[in-house]
Amino acid sequence: MDKRNFFIGLVIAGFVLILVIGVGVWLGPDSISQILTGISEASEPADIENPLMIENKHFSLEYPGNWKIDKADPFYKADKHFKIKAPGLGNIDVTIVASRFAVDVITEHIVRSRRELLRNIEESSFELWGNYKGYGRKFSGIQGLSKRCIRCFGIPNSKGTVVIVEDRFDDHEENNKPGYDLIARTFKFIND
Repeated sequence: MDKRNFFIGLVIAGFVLILVIGVGVWLGPDSISQILTGISEASEPADIENPLMIENKHFSLEYPGNWKIDKADPFYKADKHFKIKAPGLGNIDVTIVASRFAVDVITEHIVRSRRELLRNIEESSFELWGNYKGYGRKFSGIQGLSKRCIRCFGIPNSKGTVVIVEDRFDDHEENNKPGYDLIARTFKFIND
């Protein structure tokens, strides 16, 4: 009887492993990482009363005092690409791209892989983000069991195109929206 119980336990463990791998493939590795982080870290209101500042040779912005720059991101470069993560689920990516491509082409390219993570997608366009006019795309849909919204906005300037990607989750929107608004409101180009 012990061999039979061992075999049943092994089959169940194998099934669970296959299920976990299947969900990981379905959602994508970045999403799995964000969901596991979101599970282990509770959402909390954006601390906009004590903002932190980023200033580099291209632009400056303020972000909530309790949000963190993800320096572990393999693509992290302070003056080219960085991610600001909210407690729980939600983040904002800032990427600076050479200006030899049209802003809409760059923006669509950056958002394409994230769009593929969603199902039951609703799409729309927008032209304003903070104080800037540019090219924006918004995708709302379901990822796994959560409703998620991805807003991608490209702002052209003489130094290149800055692409902002807001990764929003409905369950955390009440806490995170003031943080996204702070970043958009305080973003400004330097010497342009």
